Amino acid sequence: MLHMDKKRAEKIAENFLQQHHSTVTVESVLLEDEIWVVAAKIGLENKQTRRISIDANSGQILSYTDKETQKQLS
Repeated sequence: MLHMDKKRAEKIAENFLQQHHSTVTVESVLLEDEIWVVAAKIGLENKQTRRISIDANSGQILSYTDKETQKQLS
């Protein structure tokens, strides 16, 4: 049973990205096995896409990726 819904996953991703980026636009929120995958655009002029993976049970951010690198959070 999942402990968080799509809206909560979206909010966690937004809060995470807003720590370093003033403009965040969520593009999609998908559930893949028990992991919410949130795709979001950051920036005003030079928009970049970020993908954040969030554990659907705990709400913990598992990883985030951009076009150049993948960063794992521990």
